[in-house]
Amino acid sequence: MSQSHWFNGDYSYNLIKLPFNFVGNTIGYVFLTIFGPISLSFYSNLRNILRENLLLSIVLIPVFLAIGYFVYLFTKKNFEKKDLNVILFGLAFFIISLTPFIGLGNITSRYNYLASMGLIFIFIIVAKKLYEYLLINGKNIAIGAVAVLVLIFALFHIIQIQQTYSQWQDAGGRAKKFFISLEAQYKDYWSGEDVQFHFVDVPIKFGDAWVFPVGLEDAVWFAFKNDNAKVFQHTDLSQAIEQAGPELSHLVFKFNADGSVTEVDRFQKESSNLINPQE
Repeated sequence: MSQSHWFNGDYSYNLIKLPFNFVGNTIGYVFLTIFGPISLSFYSNLRNILRENLLLSIVLIPVFLAIGYFVYLFTKKNFEKKDLNVILFGLAFFIISLTPFIGLGNITSRYNYLASMGLIFIFIIVAKKLYEYLLINGKNIAIGAVAVLVLIFALFHIIQIQQTYSQWQDAGGRAKKFFISLEAQYKDYWSGEDVQFHFVDVPIKFGDAWVFPVGLEDAVWFAFKNDNAKVFQHTDLSQAIEQAGPELSHLVFKFNADGSVTEVDRFQKESSNLINPQE
């Protein structure tokens, strides 16, 4: 009703791919909850393989549904009714919380924050069941085994949280170095009307942290407040130099590994050879 999720932009659905996205993203968010951000690269590779082999995706969907059915039978047989109610509630909480996002073309950690609580309920029930099963070996062994399981799970995620924090801190540092290095090279004519900034090798991500997936144009405006400045992004230096042309006010910058930028001198012979390699 709010039209936040429709058929274009970042929040878009494809009705043909919706069943595949629903099943695939559900599995992806389960992995993300259990294994943390480390599972995102595995999920992305798996998704790319299945996207290129649609027939394989069609075959795997019934396989996953069959696995889910056998898990359901095992759970129904080995868990009490009150535990089954908690498991059902956890699954419903997980799916309902992800409803706006589970049909999208990708997954991300921020969509999983609330939904993961549903799987935590199930994790608690499984830990309780494990404790009851191990009681035949003594209470201390049962408590110790469950405690070790919980500690390993928590430690695994804490380590990844620390890594993610470090990556975001580094990504912020790279953005800061971009502003500092760009402002240090400022020239008066940059405030003119015919000014173009051509950037090469724009950093999109550092690990799981975003740097400039979008917003580079806004960053340039924030630095110089020039409404007429145009910003272009390139993956190839020779293409950037060629598009910038001979105009002095058309500048080419190359991103360095630390996030700073260096202006490319297009009028040196080496730069000219990038445009005409045969000369």
